[in-house]
Amino acid sequence: MADAESINLRRRRRRDALVALYGLAEEQGFEHPRIDMGALADRVGVDDGEMGAIAQHLESLDYLEFVAMGGRGGLVMITEAGIAAAEEEIAGPDHGDLLEVITVTEQRALEAWMQQTRAAIDDGSIGGDEEFKAQVLSLLDAINATLKGPRPSRKLLRVVVRSLSAVMLTVGSMSPKLHQLVGSIPGLG
Repeated sequence: MADAESINLRRRRRRDALVALYGLAEEQGFEHPRIDMGALADRVGVDDGEMGAIAQHLESLDYLEFVAMGGRGGLVMITEAGIAAAEEEIAGPDHGDLLEVITVTEQRALEAWMQQTRAAIDDGSIGGDEEFKAQVLSLLDAINATLKGPRPSRKLLRVVVRSLSAVMLTVGSMSPKLHQLVGSIPGLG
């Protein structure tokens, strides 16, 4: 089983590869740039084999596509989704859509869902032990605090809602109510 350090290293290399791919494409003017995987590996500081694995992961996210054979491992091209992800990575967490505010409809849907979730905790129908319930309540409080602010950030709420969903999915046996709640978490387009 992989440890936290190796997972963090893998994530950092994937992020570095995406940013390096963006940089190489930018150098070519983004007009159908074909990037040699060898040049990408050199820029990231990994061997060709690891670069191939990283590229396959980025391809699975639709951040790059393999376009031709040649060079050291083939030629790849960054996609529109890859450009957007790289620009968000380069801009950092304090830029991009961080200040984008959710709509009133989204806020009302989230508030109604939170109310149902709190009721399920209160009546015990959510299931899980006390630690599980405390984690869920803590994340609900974080969502509520964000919603009470003057400009509830879509990006911040997405992160907390994803965390809440992950916590809810960790419970051993899922009660019918918990299953219904997980399936009805409002999306934040």
